[in-house]
Amino acid sequence: MLRIGALVGAGVIFFILVVAGADYLLQARAAGQGPLAFGLSGWTESFAERGRRAADRKRMMADRDAPLSTHYPEAPTGWERLDWDPAHEAFLKRDRNRMVSPQDDPYDRFGMDPARDRRDLVAKMIADKAGPARPEDIRVYTDGDTIVVIKTRFLDLRPRRLWGVTALVGGRDFAGGDWAAGRPIRTIHHGVAFRDMRGSGNARGTRIWRAMIGLQMEVTIATNGRAQDMDRILAGVDFRTMKTLVEWPEGVEEQSTRELRAEMARQRLERQRRRASYLEAVESELDRKASIARSRSRFGEYTPEVCVDYRGREYCRWVHD
Repeated sequence: MLRIGALVGAGVIFFILVVAGADYLLQARAAGQGPLAFGLSGWTESFAERGRRAADRKRMMADRDAPLSTHYPEAPTGWERLDWDPAHEAFLKRDRNRMVSPQDDPYDRFGMDPARDRRDLVAKMIADKAGPARPEDIRVYTDGDTIVVIKTRFLDLRPRRLWGVTALVGGRDFAGGDWAAGRPIRTIHHGVAFRDMRGSGNARGTRIWRAMIGLQMEVTIATNGRAQDMDRILAGVDFRTMKTLVEWPEGVEEQSTRELRAEMARQRLERQRRRASYLEAVESELDRKASIARSRSRFGEYTPEVCVDYRGREYCRWVHD
């Protein structure tokens, strides 16, 4: 019996030594050092580092269960911060009898390509899987007439929930987080890009921006006011803490901001090119109609003005200058 017990004990000790040795070699390799150079001090430090990471993960999970609105700012001077109420949605979408301001570039809503349509479909499917944001993760800011609504939610990215989505969009597109590629970037805060989500379904005068923090957190902000009102609220959001909830890599904010600003510049040039093409098409059509009107005027059919209804806007020109 004693002999069997000794053999079992020796087996357990041998197993522990094998596991410890494997862990030692693995940690030495991860540190980029040889087994001799790594030493006992390096191995001890690796245990401490793994303990810190485990504690951080535990704290992060606890923070994820807390209301995300704790990272939102207090109301600016002259504004009021309110809890979410469904009535706010109707107020947000009411028609204020004004078009979106010219600086928001109306040309962005033209020429939707199949790739963008697919990305929009994927974004909607992901949002449907995530479900609505909790009321405590939504806050409303108002100065009486203008309303700004900001909401944040975690997306359900478990593979069994999204296998159909990844099959539709392709693993590379989804994993790369570029479902919003092509949508105009309106502002950048701490490496987080907010893109214009305006579409034909939005009420006139309503602006909606959305950002993804990593692949897990979605932040949406909407207003019936100015873009500056949205920026004012976003400037006070604690994005640095929010990024820790999704294990955002450290030290990439500056690089991310540079890349996003470069993308903004490319988008600006593309909008200018599209605007020039847009106006050229309008001018060409007005020239054609004016030429026809002048020809008819020789036969007594006088037309003082010609107009073109092009993509929802009317452009006119005098036939006889």
